[in-house]
Amino acid sequence: AALKTTGLQASRNADIDLVDVSLPDAQVIPLDPQAHGRLLTWIDLFIGAIAVGSAMDVFRIVGNWAENRIIKTGGLLKDNPMDAAVLAQVAMDIMNTRLLVHSLAGAVAHPEEFSLENAHLLFILSESIVFQVAQQCMHAVDRTMELMGSAGYAKEWNVEKHWRDIRTLMVTLGGRVPLEMDVARAFYGSEGL
Repeated sequence: AALKTTGLQASRNADIDLVDVSLPDAQVIPLDPQAHGRLLTWIDLFIGAIAVGSAMDVFRIVGNWAENRIIKTGGLLKDNPMDAAVLAQVAMDIMNTRLLVHSLAGAVAHPEEFSLENAHLLFILSESIVFQVAQQCMHAVDRTMELMGSAGYAKEWNVEKHWRDIRTLMVTLGGRVPLEMDVARAFYGSEGL
């Protein structure tokens, strides 16, 4: 029951080990390198879309939360210049990520318009975009949680769920250094990485 209520929470009953597992050829889907790159590109596009969807819901949540929030000095929180700046940062991060994912979808649909000669370069672009998207979405959610204080961490507002979801997506991407090595190999021919 806890796993269902918390989304991407780690589960002790999902311990899977594939060491020394072999599959008959009939159960393996063969993928040539081009098809493999296209598959990974689509996965990146989906991860980016999920992260943006979470961030957009956080945008909605913090907008509703700030609508009637009165601060100690009087007036609405959203009218305080410092708080309004944080709300603006959240909105800008989310708008930028939407544009990046939209551009990635355009590149997937029409790689020739982005001067991408092969599936591998499209995959490198998708890796770069989805990593940036995840980071900006995470920044937006972090700033929202800071602004909302204890309400940002409370389950009833759902911001903490989006924080966990985006953080989990970031872990599946593998981190910045492997991405940088992929980019260096693809665009500069870096060897020995």
